[in-house]
Amino acid sequence: MASDKSKKEGSNFEEDLQKLEATVGRLEDGSLSLEESLKAFEEGMTLYRRCVEALEKARNRVEVLLKRGEELTTQPLSGDIAGTEEE
Repeated sequence: MASDKSKKEGSNFEEDLQKLEATVGRLEDGSLSLEESLKAFEEGMTLYRRCVEALEKARNRVEVLLKRGEELTTQPLSGDIAGTEEE
């Protein structure tokens, strides 16, 4: 089922984001040894990449949905880089 898959992907993103935030917190508190810090950093980078990939897939999906059916075009959201929005 597509909806089950979407729910699973969404929950994976949420879980990965929570794990990433926890990892960053552990790194910031300064209590880890150098080796533990390196391992946590590596885990954090893996989580970061998965989150970015999930967000990119979501963005692409939104663009496809906006283009379907009518000649709609996508525009950057207000939070995108300043100066790139067309008015």
